[in-house]
Amino acid sequence: MTTSMIKHRATFALSAVVALGAWAGACLLLIGAIDFGRDVTSRLPFHSAVFAAIALLFVVAVPMTLTAWLCARSSTWWRLAGASAGAMLIGWILVQLALIQTFSWLQPLMAVAGVVVLLSALSSGPRPPLHPRPGKAQIR
Repeated sequence: MTTSMIKHRATFALSAVVALGAWAGACLLLIGAIDFGRDVTSRLPFHSAVFAAIALLFVVAVPMTLTAWLCARSSTWWRLAGASAGAMLIGWILVQLALIQTFSWLQPLMAVAGVVVLLSALSSGPRPPLHPRPGKAQIR
C-alpha cells in the first residue's frame, strides 16, 4: 500500500467520523438535547443554539461529508474537498474559541482532525485541474 493510498483511506475515515459527529451535534442542538447554558448562549450569534446548529451543518458537517463521499468514490477531487473541509474545521474551532470563550476537550481534538485532513489532502499526489477541458468535467 502506497503512502498516497494510506492518506486517502485515513482522510476518508477521519472525515467520515468528524462528519457524523457534526451531524449528530447539530441535530442534538436543534432538538434542544444540548444546552450551552444562558451565559454561553448569550455569546452565540443571534443568541441562538439553532443558528449555531445550522452553522455547524454548513461549515463542518457538509464539507466533511463531501470529503468522505469523494474519498469513498476515489475521486481526484477529494484533495480539494479535504483541504477545504480541514481549513473550515480549523476556522470553526478558532471562531468558537473567540465567540463563546469556553474551552472543551473536543476543540483541540477537532482542531487536530482538521489539520490532519488538511495536510493529508495537500500532500497527496497530483491535484485535479481547476478548469477541466469541456466535456471532461465529470466527477469519478
